Amino acid sequence: MVESVPLTGFALGVAAEADHEVLVTALCDAGAEVFAASVAGPGRVAADRLLDLVTCRRLDALVLTGAGAAQRLTNRAARRGLAAELHAALSPEVVVACLEPLAEDVRAIGWDVPVSAPHLDSLIRTLGAYLCSRAPQLAVSGRTLAVRGRAVLVDGEPREMPPAAVALLRVLIRRPGHVVSRAELLRALPGGRHKPHAVDSAISRLRATIGDPRLVQTVVKRGYRLTADD
Repeated sequence: MVESVPLTGFALGVAAEADHEVLVTALCDAGAEVFAASVAGPGRVAADRLLDLVTCRRLDALVLTGAGAAQRLTNRAARRGLAAELHAALSPEVVVACLEPLAEDVRAIGWDVPVSAPHLDSLIRTLGAYLCSRAPQLAVSGRTLAVRGRAVLVDGEPREMPPAAVALLRVLIRRPGHVVSRAELLRALPGGRHKPHAVDSAISRLRATIGDPRLVQTVVKRGYRLTADD
């Protein structure tokens, strides 16, 4: 049973070469939001969308149906000039998962595979436990915040945020009570070059989504910090 380690609130991608209906259904039944794309064949729209979600850190995990799917996604990233972005996003932010018979083949391509299991049910349980253990979570001003792929959980309630706001919250929540400079936050924004005021816009959206502007404090001429309970 997957109820003991639900995937509720997590955003997962599925990179598939063939039929993936059973896998997607199982992940959805476990509570995940799933974006599945076939990376084989002439169609590129879905594959490019999946690649964009990974490189912008909008997914918590990428589940592979085969080593060929990883290779095709790698090749597509190279053709689009996103090879470095794909490598930087995988594992540190977006966890790669697959069944054990495939894990070594995927690692041979150069991808780290921190989550693998012998069958689908155990893969879901293992992935759920892994994601829950590493998900940024913090008690702030009497509330509990937890980051998911596309959202923040505020006292367990999922609230979707723009990619930039999620990216900044990931940085702030890992250093509660400490000032994070505007320059560092600017570098954390997805999508390449941004003007400095993009940080202020993302912080405003973050505050609006959380619903309490006191949670993210402005430190004049220094940056921002996330208040944290003792």
